[in-house]
Amino acid sequence: MSIGCRLVRRIIRGSANWEELFEPYDISQDHRHFLRLTLSADNYQELVRLGGLIDSRLRDLASFLEEHEFIQAVRITKASDLPKSGLSSRQSLGCHSSENDADNKDEACFSRTWLLGMKMVQATPLPDGTQPERQIDVTEYLIRFYGILHERDSRTNFLEKLVASYVTKSELIAKR
Repeated sequence: MSIGCRLVRRIIRGSANWEELFEPYDISQDHRHFLRLTLSADNYQELVRLGGLIDSRLRDLASFLEEHEFIQAVRITKASDLPKSGLSSRQSLGCHSSENDADNKDEACFSRTWLLGMKMVQATPLPDGTQPERQIDVTEYLIRFYGILHERDSRTNFLEKLVASYVTKSELIAKR
């Protein structure tokens, strides 16, 4: 909201235009820690069905994560909604090449990726002034999320279809 408000003020002053208001929000501007969820589907219909289910339940996962004492806020975005800045169309869709894919680059990609940007509470500095690393285990929250997905679609093994991984801001920027 504050970003939009600042942009509207710039538009009123004439130093920005309306198109800028509708550009995708770059989540990496405000977050340093991310949970990446990658859905791999067997076909387009499965991608649409499972992707829609996950889209509809991601707010539950964000709420679970926000219950953690060291996670202040969580923001959800699809990786395809990020600014492209150098990503190929396959990468921006969350398609990942493996050694087996090297010969078949035209193969259809049935994959979708979401990023959950997390604002973390900083650890108290040590007496020598250094900032300790804080390890946060979100396994419990992911298990609850997978449970909700399984309740909605018991035929799908979401542990195989939906992979969660931790990504830092520097890793996210490096992949662009």
